[in-house]
Amino acid sequence: MDELARLRALASGMAPEVLDAILQHASCGVIVCGSDGRVTLHNAAAERLWPACITEPDPQLVQAAAKREVAGPVEIVVGVRRFVLTCAPLPTRGAVALFEDVTALREQMQGARSVHDRMAKLQAVGAALAEARFPEQVARVIATQMIGVVGAHQAVLAVPDAGELLVVESHGLQTRTAKELARFAVDADLPLARAYRTGLAVWLGTPEQRAREYARPSLEHPQAVACIPLIAHGTKLGAVAFGFPQPRAFDADERAQLEDLARNAALALERSRLAQAERTAWRRFEHLARAARRFAEAETQQDMLLEAITRELHGVFSAPALVAIGDPHEFYASRSHAPEDVEAPAVGDRERTVGRSGKSQIDGGTLCVPLRARGRIIGTVTVVRAAPFTQDDLLLAEELAQHAALAVDNAART
Repeated sequence: MDELARLRALASGMAPEVLDAILQHASCGVIVCGSDGRVTLHNAAAERLWPACITEPDPQLVQAAAKREVAGPVEIVVGVRRFVLTCAPLPTRGAVALFEDVTALREQMQGARSVHDRMAKLQAVGAALAEARFPEQVARVIATQMIGVVGAHQAVLAVPDAGELLVVESHGLQTRTAKELARFAVDADLPLARAYRTGLAVWLGTPEQRAREYARPSLEHPQAVACIPLIAHGTKLGAVAFGFPQPRAFDADERAQLEDLARNAALALERSRLAQAERTAWRRFEHLARAARRFAEAETQQDMLLEAITRELHGVFSAPALVAIGDPHEFYASRSHAPEDVEAPAVGDRERTVGRSGKSQIDGGTLCVPLRARGRIIGTVTVVRAAPFTQDDLLLAEELAQHAALAVDNAART
């Protein structure tokens, strides 16, 4: 008796043509075993999908035959394939197993989840960039959140500073590497420097490619690197590098996505810088307006006026301040202001040099600016702190000095 005839005998209530269709044309696999667990029947799909189960039946099929219990449906993994398996005892003896290959379906579902997760991460990055009000916040989003979108494990963001590139944010670097890359020349033999210098992305898919094009063997390198310039409205704002733990082909779609992310990041960085510049300008206006008002309201008595000037400088810069009045050869009056536990600055060669030259000095955490009234130098103001001053600080100090000089000159004439 052939297999079809035996299966008809086991399933006597089933129409022969139905059974034929199941065995010959069904997409799911069908395997029948006897009470001893040996396979007695199977259809073409079973042989195509899971041939090993014909010679070595799945334990759940054997158990269904022996214990007369239904097992499943349950998803199992066989090599690279996934099956949904159901085993049930037959009315007389043995059991039948029905299984369907769901490998492609699971891959599609996984792909859909990956796309959904990536879109969610992209939306989160976009929202974070939109909410960032300060350049350092934008830098943090670039270095810590974008790596999750692109699948990187390292990120470095560098911006131009005093003719060099300064790393303002990084993620995933070893301590030694982070120290060595804290600041480097624009023309350095590094892919990040090249991306900024040329305004073109650099794609290094393997360590071998990097070794052919760059030196620096002493530094830790990821398996693959993408370096993209940050450019907004034609202005180079910096460059970002992403490091990957495995070699990478960087196909056209991935390159386009990375460049889109970099473009959005550059726009956010430019917006935050403009907003910060506006906030700085507004704070400067507030400082100058307050200083002009306080100097105008101050007593014309010299000691009281100098005290008001030093206190205002201390309040603006959060640093000890000194004002010295007179010509560079003889400062006949001075006043300083500092917290009790901090040494106050004193008149010295610095003040005399600035008084003679009429040129401001900025040296790390020291600012010294001339007081100029009616075309002549009438003194200097000095501010000292641990943190270095910037050019913006110098401009603000010079403007404050103009208001202070006007107040001192008016007081001297009353």
